[in-house]
Amino acid sequence: MLFFKRLASAASPQAPNIDKKRFSARNHPSGPERGLAVLPNELIPTVLTRLDSRSLFRIAQVSRRFNELSTRAWLGRRGITPSQLSSGHVVILSHRPTELGSLLSSFSPPLPRIELFFGDDLISQAKTMKSTARTLTKFASNIAADCPTTVFILQDGLFTCRPDSLRRWSPATGQYEGGWVAATYSHVRMHDGTRQRAPTIRALRTLSLKYPLHPSSAPFDKWRLVVVDAASLTDLQLSIKLAPQEWAAILDALALPALVCVGIWAEAISTATSTRFFNRHAGIRTIKYMSTTADALPAHCVPLSLPRLESLNTRAPYLVHIFTPPGVAHSLSCADANSPPEPESSSTRARFPHLVHIELRPHAQFAAALLLASLHPPLAALTLWSLLPSHFTPITSWPIFPNIRRVTINESRIPLLLGADFP
Repeated sequence: MLFFKRLASAASPQAPNIDKKRFSARNHPSGPERGLAVLPNELIPTVLTRLDSRSLFRIAQVSRRFNELSTRAWLGRRGITPSQLSSGHVVILSHRPTELGSLLSSFSPPLPRIELFFGDDLISQAKTMKSTARTLTKFASNIAADCPTTVFILQDGLFTCRPDSLRRWSPATGQYEGGWVAATYSHVRMHDGTRQRAPTIRALRTLSLKYPLHPSSAPFDKWRLVVVDAASLTDLQLSIKLAPQEWAAILDALALPALVCVGIWAEAISTATSTRFFNRHAGIRTIKYMSTTADALPAHCVPLSLPRLESLNTRAPYLVHIFTPPGVAHSLSCADANSPPEPESSSTRARFPHLVHIELRPHAQFAAALLLASLHPPLAALTLWSLLPSHFTPITSWPIFPNIRRVTINESRIPLLLGADFP
């Protein structure tokens, strides 16, 4: 028997001497970087369409090439065609924000407009707030990774940030008692390096992504805008510190269909920027304009017109600005406060037909603002704040408010002795 075995081995070709350690499976993988990588981009999508979502997410982590191809395969499975991708407006339904964020970060350049719908609120259904915060932070970092600066609009405010600063941001914090009660504000490092107070994510049902923020103006052609639950965002408070050109780029790109109440505290927001923003949101009913700057509106800008505005809480310069008739200088001095321009009640009635309540905070132009407010026929309630004797020096007699029914004086530091001419 031994003879025949030796004879057979001698007749057969000699097997090569293989280094099993060198060619082990560990040192010679058979993953996508060996098999799929040799295929052209035209054939790889055919293979990816046969994989489930979990496999696509894993392949997307191999390289930028497979990330983009896997993303297109995942979007195509949901009926999104390449023509829709090129048009820029994509609507996606998903329940996995973390994996979706990693896919969206693969596009170069980023998709211009993306609408993400997660169904139910992801935060209210969270089992642990710690895991939810980690998920939202990773998701936000992924969608902001391809842009140097991302602007987040959420709840009642906004903030700007760089991708690396989102690692320390707390998007949702609170205690669980039948449901998570999220904190109102957190702190985040802004794109300019300053650390400012930013709102948290207290609900997450939809996301709207826009890129670029301003296509024809650098550096805003590299910025991205992210709006959380745009359809249900009714209140917006603008108070963070940004440069005037940054505020102009953000507000010109922002559109909130359900916006009702707006508060402006930032001094860098110009009157022209706020006027353009207000005129695009005709549903605004309440404005709190606390900025002390009320520069003149350029001649080419359309005057402010809000048909549903009901309440205006502002300082005297801004009231003088919006109530001054078109073509008349905005800087009314205290000396001519009792000699107003020709009454333009029809102009203010047409632009603010439902404005019935004005809260006026004093300034050097308090007398002029009070006089112009009296020319607005629909005005029925007036609230005055923090009055001082100097505010009444230019007033020889109180103006007549024909339809006013209620006057409220708050936080006045002097006793007011109103004469018989007070309405």
